[in-house]
Amino acid sequence: MSSNLIKLNLPELPVRVKVEDDVEKIFDPIRKKWLLLSPEEWVRQYFLLFMHHVYKYPLSLAETEKKFDLFNTIKRADIVFYNRELNPQVIVECKAPSVKLNKEVFDQLINYHMALKAEYLIITNGMEHYIFQFIKGKVKFLKEIPSYLG
Repeated sequence: MSSNLIKLNLPELPVRVKVEDDVEKIFDPIRKKWLLLSPEEWVRQYFLLFMHHVYKYPLSLAETEKKFDLFNTIKRADIVFYNRELNPQVIVECKAPSVKLNKEVFDQLINYHMALKAEYLIITNGMEHYIFQFIKGKVKFLKEIPSYLG
């Protein structure tokens, strides 16, 4: 249907896509609206559903494009999952499939962690995924995404 819809390195999921007035759109179940389909938005919405369907993170405890202040600058985290106490548990930074996941992307995520204090951090471009856990101020690389614990 679209050149934006390249096959990601994720299982098949029920992502909702449509064409409206010759414009491709994708549905964000968190904000409950149709958004312009860009390569990064494709990864963001797909990964959101991946976390929900595979690792059982509730959509009711998720936020997309989470605004926050970092060094007097408004930033936006792609996806934040909260625990039952509504504290950030996971921050996910999504990039387009063509973007390399390098130190610059990791540093961006670390800065987001400084403001939001989530225990788990994930960076993904839909093809590669890296998971990190903060334990007592140290970053530990994980091989698997932890399932939702609340």
